[in-house]
Amino acid sequence: MALTKNYYKIKLFNKRRILNQQLSKVSEQFYIPPALHSYYKSAVSDGKRFRPLLLLMTHELFGGKWRDALPLACAIELLHKASLVHDDLVDGDGLRRGKEAFWKTCGEKQAVIIGDVLIGLSFELVNQWCADSYENNIKVYKVS
Repeated sequence: MALTKNYYKIKLFNKRRILNQQLSKVSEQFYIPPALHSYYKSAVSDGKRFRPLLLLMTHELFGGKWRDALPLACAIELLHKASLVHDDLVDGDGLRRGKEAFWKTCGEKQAVIIGDVLIGLSFELVNQWCADSYENNIKVYKVS
């Protein structure tokens, strides 16, 4: 049991590390106004990455190569982060998990803008993944 638990711990750690690298590359892959780069990095700098890791593991479980699903995993994380940024602002929550909320450190206007940018980037990633999947014949699973 300990070997299995350790094995999955290492797998998740490695996937999370690569996912973090991909998230930092998104700002280079798509145009983000230079004035927003630091806000983007701040918005995606931390997190457990539970949702994107779940997607990567599920994709692998169904026989796919987990790296093929990285753009979708990044999209899920960006969309999740956007929802947190907007939710904290709308609710007026000044703290998130013991740290100052994004809008408290960067300002309300910046929080709205960066939340919207994260949503747009997530859609761009999904769009690109769909085009790449079609081109490369990546196995896509249809749920009926």
